[in-house]
Amino acid sequence: MGESLDKVRPEIEKLMRRQRRYADAAGDFFYLVRNACNFGMRLLDTGPETERAKRGRLAASLAAQALGRDQTNIFAWSLMRDALAAFGRMADTELVGWETVRRFPENIRWRTQLASMLATGAGKAHEAESLLRETMELFPADPHARALLATVLADDLHRVEEAREILKEAIAKGVADEATLGLKRKLERGRALRGTGSRPQVVERAAEVLDLPSGAARRQLFLYETGATNKDAMRAFLSELPTDGYAVYLANRVGLSNDPLDTNFALAFEDALRKAEPSAWSALLARARPSEKVIVLEALEGAVDMKSVNESVLDGTDIDMAVVMDADSVRARSGSIPDIGRDARFRALQGALRQRGGREDRRIRLLRDFAASTLSSGSGVSLLAA
Repeated sequence: MGESLDKVRPEIEKLMRRQRRYADAAGDFFYLVRNACNFGMRLLDTGPETERAKRGRLAASLAAQALGRDQTNIFAWSLMRDALAAFGRMADTELVGWETVRRFPENIRWRTQLASMLATGAGKAHEAESLLRETMELFPADPHARALLATVLADDLHRVEEAREILKEAIAKGVADEATLGLKRKLERGRALRGTGSRPQVVERAAEVLDLPSGAARRQLFLYETGATNKDAMRAFLSELPTDGYAVYLANRVGLSNDPLDTNFALAFEDALRKAEPSAWSALLARARPSEKVIVLEALEGAVDMKSVNESVLDGTDIDMAVVMDADSVRARSGSIPDIGRDARFRALQGALRQRGGREDRRIRLLRDFAASTLSSGSGVSLLAA
């Protein structure tokens, strides 16, 4: 698609009309989603720089079509993020970044990509630093978050000595790769760690803000749990947030909900964590679907291994670890973890849970986010003004 946009746009639109007609007639949206993503990615990867904003606008429209049919498609979310960045809508790009972190908490790439955008495109290097430090705790065996944190510290925050310590620690702990070593050599030579690629040009328009409240909510939860905001600010935010599954969950998670009903698995999981009683775990397992049972049993396995739970995890609620230890018998009665087959998300989650290092509560933190990741699947991403 190296030709001018005026030439390729009519062909793309004609092909997409055919795909929509087929999807509506056959009830099969696979080809529509796949082609929308492929066309959008090619638009962004080719063409003259002078057309980049226009190509970004069209690619964002294609991403919206794909997400309108399949909101779990990671390629469509990636396309939406990159298209908005090309279009210069950095606030929307950030919002999509937080939504993907919410939807795919087991995937470290969404976190590091968001952190990179925060540092280079949004002017939020301090927020990127906090996100990367949290990512290092959740994914202690991954070298990329450490390398990126060193880059943000050195290039954006001008804290070169801290960057050097991050790289030295990664090497000492065996959490380093060739990129880590390359950054260390650059630092020793007094060079910038990040490449010289151009930063996106911001051309925001207030009327074009993406309606994605669950993405905004995930950012607010991050700010609250990292101490960047307080409960009063969270209460004010929730008062303005449209009520949906994730909003209800968020209020419960931060202790601002008086609703006693566990209307979904994520809320019931939170309740079981707080009660930390074998009866609560048994009741949850009895109602859990196979995929949810995996989360419960992984939580029990992690809780039994923990010596304590950080207060910030359950908003100051103490857990009687002697009672949690008794929950091991619940797990024994429940049998082995169900076969998750070829489910890529569960395999990624289990890979993250098996990593060693980080805070003692990191397994529980990952499982909580994973349990809530499917809430608000009907977000208004299709309302994109493009």
